[in-house]
Amino acid sequence: MASFTYTIWSNLSLPALINQFRFVFDQLKFSLTNSRSGKIHLWSDGEIEIDPSAVRSIADMELPLGVQWWRGDDDIYVGLSKSSDVDGFICHVSLVGLSREEQAEIAKLLILHITPEKQYFPDDFYVFRLSAQ
Repeated sequence: MASFTYTIWSNLSLPALINQFRFVFDQLKFSLTNSRSGKIHLWSDGEIEIDPSAVRSIADMELPLGVQWWRGDDDIYVGLSKSSDVDGFICHVSLVGLSREEQAEIAKLLILHITPEKQYFPDDFYVFRLSAQ
């Protein structure tokens, strides 16, 4: 089964970035809350589970940070880190087992809602890349 990783640069603040990811993944019925555990699953030097009412605390956590979105048995993993080249964040969105239509829809939504307008990044800087395995 092929896996895809979209790498996105964003100049949003971390709270705004998390909110935009929530908006994007809500469109495809993915949730931050795991339906089995009832918790939000984060990764930073190991797995961390937090109560959904504490979602705002994600923005205060140390980076790099991994965040998982859930839809039944499907999940999307998002790795967040500070960009070392320019201000902002590098986001690695890992997709495994989703249909091509969903992969394309996610790419479209990420470009529309996460990547900045052209005037906000250098001409020679990649803001969206696809890796496949």
